[in-house]
Amino acid sequence: MKTNKLAGSGGSTSSIGAGASIGAGSTGGAGTGGGSTSSGGRSFLLSELLKVKVVDAATGKKLGAFKDCVIVEFAAIPHMTTLVVKRSFGRPDLLIGAELIEAIGPRRVTVRIDELAKHEKPLPEGSVLLKDFVLDKKVIDLEDREVSVVFDVKLLRIEATRKIYLTDVEFGRRGLYRRLRLGWLADLLGVEEDFVSWSYVQPLPQSLGSFSGDLKLKALKEQIEDMPPVDLADIIEDLDGPQRDAVFGQLDSEEASDTLEEIEPNVQRQIIATLDDRRAAHLIGQMTPPQAADILAVLAWDEKKDILALLDEGDREKITAIMDRQEESILDYATDRYIMLGSDTKIGWVEDHYDTVARDKDVTMYVYVADGEGRLAGVVDVRELLIADNEATLGEVMTDVVVALEPGQTLRDAYELFQRYGFRAVPILDKERKNLGVIVYKDVMGLKHRFVA
Repeated sequence: MKTNKLAGSGGSTSSIGAGASIGAGSTGGAGTGGGSTSSGGRSFLLSELLKVKVVDAATGKKLGAFKDCVIVEFAAIPHMTTLVVKRSFGRPDLLIGAELIEAIGPRRVTVRIDELAKHEKPLPEGSVLLKDFVLDKKVIDLEDREVSVVFDVKLLRIEATRKIYLTDVEFGRRGLYRRLRLGWLADLLGVEEDFVSWSYVQPLPQSLGSFSGDLKLKALKEQIEDMPPVDLADIIEDLDGPQRDAVFGQLDSEEASDTLEEIEPNVQRQIIATLDDRRAAHLIGQMTPPQAADILAVLAWDEKKDILALLDEGDREKITAIMDRQEESILDYATDRYIMLGSDTKIGWVEDHYDTVARDKDVTMYVYVADGEGRLAGVVDVRELLIADNEATLGEVMTDVVVALEPGQTLRDAYELFQRYGFRAVPILDKERKNLGVIVYKDVMGLKHRFVA
C-alpha cells in the first residue's frame, strides 16, 4: 500500500497524558510531614490538615485544632479566606484570617494574632466551609451521572503572598484509602491518584449546605482525563498573577514546557519572570530551537542571556542564530528527535513498541524508514500503521516518494513548502539521502514572532 503524499492536517498535536489534574505532579500524601514543594509554593491535602494543632506564633501556646476553612470562589480557582479553629471545653470556635497564617503543614499550623477575643465570632452568613460543604460530596457530570465522591482536596500555599488556593479535588480510590489511614495498602496495590482541577467544577450553588447538594463538573468525566496543553494555556491566561503562578507551578516539566508554548507572549513573559533561571532553562531546553527562540523573543536581553547561558551549547547556538537572524539555515530549525526504523521492521513490532520508540520525540506522527545503508528510503504516517497488516514491513507500506529539504535551503523555503503541501513535518536530506533532521510544521508556521518575515 503506497501513496504519493502524506496525509496531514497542517499541524501537529501532542498529548500530555497527565490525568485530569492541574496539580497532579506535586501531591503530598498522608504522613509526608510537610506536603510537597513546587516552584509555585507548597501543596497539602485537606485530610492532612484536619485536627492538626493550631499554635500562636508569639507565645507558642496551642489555640485549638484545624476544624475547617472558609473558601471564596473567584476566577478559575477558589482561595481560603478564613481558618476555623476548634477549641476545647465548649469554648467558641476561632475565625482567623488566612493572611495571619505564618506556617501550615501536616504537623502544625502557626498563626500570629493579637487579641484572642477579636476572633471569637460567628461565621458570616453564606460562608462556604471546605470540609463541611465539599468533602464527601457526590460528584456528577453534565449528564447527571454520578462520577464519584470527593475524598480529598488539594490546597496550595504561595509563600510570597501567603494566599492558599484550592487547586484540585480527588475522587479516586487512593483518596478513600488515605482517609481510612490505609495509604500503605494503596501503595501496595498500585492505586493511582485521581485528581481533577477545580477549574472543571461548576460554581458552587447557593443551596449547597452541609447535608445536601452535589458538585457538578463542567464537562463529561471522559473529556477531562487528558487535558491538552492548549486548554491548560487558556485556563492559565484567564487567571490573575498569583493564581497563574500557583497553577503553573504545579505542572510537571513536560506539561509546563508544552503549555508555555501555547500561552500568549505577554503572559509567557510574566510566567518566566517568576521562575528561577534553572527551571526556565529546563523548560525551554525541552522545546525545539524554533519554539525556544519564540519564547525567548518576548524577554528582555538580560533575562534571555541568563537563560541561554544554562542551555546546551548546540541548542544555544541554534536559538541565538534564529533570534539574531544571523542566518536562515534550515538546520537551525531542525530537530533530531524523530522516529527512524529499518525498512525490514514489521508493523506489528512498531505498534507493540510505539510508546517506547516515540518517547521524548518531537516528531511522532511519522515513522521515517531507513535502508540498509542508513539512507532515508521512505516514510509512514502513523495512521497507516493502524490499517496495515501486522506481518507487513515498513518497507512494504511506506511512501517512497518523499518531499524533503536540502541543508542549504532557508526558512522561507520551508515556509513555502508547508503552505503548498500541508505536511506536518519535513525531513532535511544531504546528497546521500542521509537524514540530517526534521522540520516540524508548528515550528515554522505557528511562530508568534514570525521569523519568516
